[in-house]
Amino acid sequence: MSYAQHKQLSGNRTVAIVVVALIHALLGYAIVTGLAYNVIKKAAEDLKTFDVEEEPPPPEEPPPPPPDQPETPPQVVAPPPLVRTNIAPPPIVQTVREAPPPVITPTAPPAPPALRRRPRSSQRRRVLAAISSRCSAGTTIPPMRSATTSRVRLAFH
Repeated sequence: MSYAQHKQLSGNRTVAIVVVALIHALLGYAIVTGLAYNVIKKAAEDLKTFDVEEEPPPPEEPPPPPPDQPETPPQVVAPPPLVRTNIAPPPIVQTVREAPPPVITPTAPPAPPALRRRPRSSQRRRVLAAISSRCSAGTTIPPMRSATTSRVRLAFH
C-alpha cells in the first residue's frame, strides 16, 4: 500500500496535527509577551540619568627657589705626573712547525685494455669494399682472419 492511497486522516494523525498547532500558538504567545516592547519602553523612561563631573585638580605650587650659595671658584688640580719606565719588550717566541709527513697516495694499477668487439658482417663488407677499392686491380688481398687466432689482420700497401 503506497502513501498516495491513504486518503483519510487517521485518529493519530489528527491528534499530532492539533498538538503541533498548539505548540506553535504557545511559542508565538511567549515571544510576543516575552518581548514586551511597551514594558521596556516604560522602564527606559523611568530611568534617571545624570552626568558626573569630576572636580578639577588643584593647581600645582611652583617649586621654591634654590637657596643662595656664594660662588666658590673651582679648585685647580694639577694632573698626575707622567711616569715613564723603560720596560723591556717581552721576548718574541717563535714556534717552528715541523713539516707534516708527505701524504703518499697509492696509485691505481693501469686499467686493462678494452675488449674489442668482433665487427659485424655488414661492417666487414664495408671494410672489404674500402680495401678492394684502394688496392690496384692486379694485387691479391691477403686473408683477413688468421687461422690460428681470432684476430683480424689488415695490411695496407
